[in-house]
Amino acid sequence: MVDGRSFTFSEAWYQILRFASALKTFGIGEGDTVGISLRNREEFVFLWFAAKYLGAAGVPLNPELKGRILSGMLGRSRPKIVFVEEDRRSSMDEALAQALVTDARTIALPQWGRMDEACSVETSEFHPFLDAAPIEVPPASPDPMQPVIISFTSGTTGPSKGILGTAPHVGATARINAEQQGFTDDDVVYTCLPLFHSNALISATCATIYAGCEVVISRRFSASRFWREVVDYNATTLSFLGSMIAVLLAREPEPIEREHRLRLVLAVPGTAAQIRELSARFGFQTVSAYGLSDMGIVLWTDTQGRAPAGSCGRPIDDFEVMLVDDLDAPVALGSVGELIIRPKTMWVAPGGYLNMPEETLKSWRNWWFHSGDLLKQDQAGWYYFVDRKKEAIRRRGENISTLELEDVVHSSKLVEECVAYAIKSDLGDDDVAIAVIWLGGKERVDDLLRYLVAELPSYAMPRYIRTVTEFERTGTEKVQRAGLVSDGVIDGMWDGGPLTGTVKGMDELVQRIT
Repeated sequence: MVDGRSFTFSEAWYQILRFASALKTFGIGEGDTVGISLRNREEFVFLWFAAKYLGAAGVPLNPELKGRILSGMLGRSRPKIVFVEEDRRSSMDEALAQALVTDARTIALPQWGRMDEACSVETSEFHPFLDAAPIEVPPASPDPMQPVIISFTSGTTGPSKGILGTAPHVGATARINAEQQGFTDDDVVYTCLPLFHSNALISATCATIYAGCEVVISRRFSASRFWREVVDYNATTLSFLGSMIAVLLAREPEPIEREHRLRLVLAVPGTAAQIRELSARFGFQTVSAYGLSDMGIVLWTDTQGRAPAGSCGRPIDDFEVMLVDDLDAPVALGSVGELIIRPKTMWVAPGGYLNMPEETLKSWRNWWFHSGDLLKQDQAGWYYFVDRKKEAIRRRGENISTLELEDVVHSSKLVEECVAYAIKSDLGDDDVAIAVIWLGGKERVDDLLRYLVAELPSYAMPRYIRTVTEFERTGTEKVQRAGLVSDGVIDGMWDGGPLTGTVKGMDELVQRIT
């Protein structure tokens, strides 16, 4: 079920063939890329599977992306066709032009509509092909190295990297999620997470196909309607990511919270106290895991409740792991080290990074994948997440590249230097802060905000702006971010308020500065 509309497996397969036929009419074939910049809607699912069926790779893109960040992703993936929401078409066209992807065709779909509804003049170009194209489409020849999805990372160590997800990798990730959570054909898997993230598209949707059960894809997470949807759709399992845990725990209790039939909930991340409160208040079993877009699920707690509080699990059978120092030497048991990973099952890992061989080799040095995350291990073999070694900021379930954010701020021509960093939020994840040295010493906060509103998605909008005259630096002239982070919120910082980072907060900010 997608946005309230149900499909059986055979009905969904018919739709996939329709979409594949239409894509083929547009010249999509093996080796091409198809950009999908859509919200949670049925067309997203059918387009991705249709592209995969033709041997093309779907490129899921956050529909909030715009400006330099979006154009960078488009320039690296070079889609032949891009599907967007009707209200985002101009932003997409501008980004394609900026990326010099001049041969891509943009297809806009009616906002929150369906392809069988009346389309406007601008969005009618795809609808006729769905009706006119032949249903029979010969599938592409199978190639285990051919990517079927290109998922962009947050850009924690540089520009966002396109992860080459092959069909075996996608299948393995789906299998692992279904097996670890014990999906059966009686399960109803609910997700309100965005389809451009692998959790909703692969760990939920593809895993239910593997297990032969039902998936319910909601439009978006809404705290006010969350429990009503979970109850009405008879959900048996779901995933909490980002600040969802803190948001739901902060709400006043209501009877509907206990009317669900959830048997299992995956909560990532969450403190030991939050996990205990989740289970006690809402009445379901909670499990945790560790995974990353670059690899998939690696560590998992068990459904028998044997994992200690706060643990993110033990290695699953498909992977072996190790904790190492900066020189890749193993750390002592109980010490903090970077988690490195090596697959034990063929094809379970993705195919590296799109057009970034040096980054691929760097991440896979010594034949181990380096996660960039710091963990520790106890005597019984359970692992515990400590912190991110990389410099990403995680806010409301989204990873934000400090490098890309700083690049956008610098492009305003209003600052001499900028450093982006995280300040812990009351919701348990991060708030975004930037420290700037103003160009010519002239502070122009409102002008900078106007520029950032036009260039950044809402979740990347800084809540705090700190004016500095110089940065502390290392001997190699690198800025010491640790001092900024440890200072936290100080007097004199511009503060956009707790709603900064949300669509509503962005709208309020626009009203304040215009």
